[in-house]
Amino acid sequence: MKLSVVVVTKAEPYAIPFIDDLMAVASSIRNSEFLIGLDGDARLPRDLAAFAVRTNARGFIENVLDQMVNQTRGEYVLRLDDDERCSEAMVEWLQSGAYAERDHWRFLMAQLWTPTEMILNSPLYPNGH
Repeated sequence: MKLSVVVVTKAEPYAIPFIDDLMAVASSIRNSEFLIGLDGDARLPRDLAAFAVRTNARGFIENVLDQMVNQTRGEYVLRLDDDERCSEAMVEWLQSGAYAERDHWRFLMAQLWTPTEMILNSPLYPNGH
């Protein structure tokens, strides 16, 4: 296993389309796995439930990130929030295996106001820095 794709969620209805997209990304990458850290007693749709690892974040998702990383089998871990998507360029980069060129990557995140408009002012762009 080369890449583990991980998302932690409370499975709120707004998050399901994002998680579906991330599952599709993970399945398009050779030598990858997909894991969903499912918080508390949240429930996922049947097609996603097979990827679930039950967690208890006690109000803060960050509490279970180490637990989720410990569940992975990949040499690399891509962790996204349950309301984030990979760009087409990132998916191509992952599919090419280029992520293995370094031991660690950090990506700036652009906040979208609508599907075609980005927030370019602080504190939300990029990544609140």
